[in-house]
Amino acid sequence: MNDKLEAFRKRLRGPEKEKAKRLSWIGSPTAWLALVISSTTAFFNLFYYSDELSVAVSPGGPIRLDGRSLTVNPPRSLTFINSGTRPVAVLEVEVSYVQPTRQTLKPDCSRGHFSHLGLDVEATVVKPQEIVVTSSKFHDGRSSVEEATFFVTEANSERSDVSVAECVTFKFVATDTSVQSRTIFMGAYELLLGTRILPRVRKEQVLIKRNRFWTKGGYDVSGYFPDEATFPLVKRRDSQDAGRP
Repeated sequence: MNDKLEAFRKRLRGPEKEKAKRLSWIGSPTAWLALVISSTTAFFNLFYYSDELSVAVSPGGPIRLDGRSLTVNPPRSLTFINSGTRPVAVLEVEVSYVQPTRQTLKPDCSRGHFSHLGLDVEATVVKPQEIVVTSSKFHDGRSSVEEATFFVTEANSERSDVSVAECVTFKFVATDTSVQSRTIFMGAYELLLGTRILPRVRKEQVLIKRNRFWTKGGYDVSGYFPDEATFPLVKRRDSQDAGRP
C-alpha cells in the first residue's frame, strides 16, 4: 500500500520538476546577458576613454590686395566638436598668412614668409559630447581688431600674381597630455592688384583622435601635415569676379 502511494506521489511531482527544469534553461541566458551588459558598462566607465576633438572654421571676410599690402579678416566663427569621453581645453588660436620667398616659390604651412596674427579667443573647455561655437577677432597685443594689413614680400611682389597661403594653428590640452599644437591648411590663393577673394569653406578637421588602445594616424602628435599643402590654388584674374567663393 505504501509503495503504491509513493509511486502515486512521484507521478504527481513529475510535471513540476519538468517545469522547473524548463524555467532554469530560460533563466540562464537572461542571467548571462545581464552579466555581459554589466561587465561592458563597468569596462567603459572604469577603463575605457577616448579623446576626440574636431573643429570647423567658418571663413571671415575677403582677402584683398591693394598696392603693396594685403588686408585680411579673421574667421567668422570656430565650432569645436567633442565626440570623446573626456574634456579637451582649447588654449590659443593663431592665424598665419604665408607668402613665397626666393627659396620657397610655393608657400605652405611649414615654409615661406610668415605673418602671424593671434585670435582673441578665450581659453575654452569643450566637455564630452558637447559643441562649442566661438566668434573671433584679431588681437594685436593691445586690443581686438576686425581686420589686419601686412606688406607683400619683395619676392611675392615680383610675381605676376601675388600668392598667399592661410593656416590656422590650435593649441590645446587633453587629459594626461602636455600642450599640443595642430595646424590646419585653409587654402592657397593668388590675386591680382585691386582684386579680392573669399577664403574657401573647409570641412570639419580633426585636432585629436585617440582612445585607450589606439591613436589615429598621429593625431596626438604636434605638428603640421605636409600633404595638406597640396590643397589647390584659388585664383582671381578678373576683378568683376571679386568676392565670389
